[in-house]
Amino acid sequence: KPCEDTEETEGCNSQSCNANCVLSDWSDWGACTQACWGGTKRREKTIVTPAAGTGTCPAATDKARLQFEKCNTQSCSNLYSDGFLTCKSKIDLVILMDGSGSLGTYGWMQSKIFVERLIEHLDPANVEVALQVFSGPVYWSSYQKCIGAVAEAPDMVKDCGIEWISHF
Repeated sequence: KPCEDTEETEGCNSQSCNANCVLSDWSDWGACTQACWGGTKRREKTIVTPAAGTGTCPAATDKARLQFEKCNTQSCSNLYSDGFLTCKSKIDLVILMDGSGSLGTYGWMQSKIFVERLIEHLDPANVEVALQVFSGPVYWSSYQKCIGAVAEAPDMVKDCGIEWISHF
């Protein structure tokens, strides 16, 4: 009768050292970039397990990892009132208005009309507005104060021509 085996051999680590990366499932679609007239939304796959050895992995911008889709292709016309879009987003808005003499009387009046119309078309329940008018210093000595070149603190209105008309 033959003797029983005294050794046993089992193969291990016989798989290839090279492996392609493993990608996640697609993420949810992101928000559309436009409310109307066509925007895009995107989704992506991230790397779960990096490539090993000579394995490969698609680049972050490759179609296998990044997709775009058109969205909100409808017209914006229904959002207009009096030729303006009405903003319904919840935002804090800072308006900087040029009040320098270079605008002239007509330019200043047109700027004021534009800002007034813009503010009229914001939803006051969702939008906080701060308005600053700037024109700049008239004198060199005032300019030096405004840029901090001298120790004396400037009067922002008289020296620098910067005035807050409204705050949040």
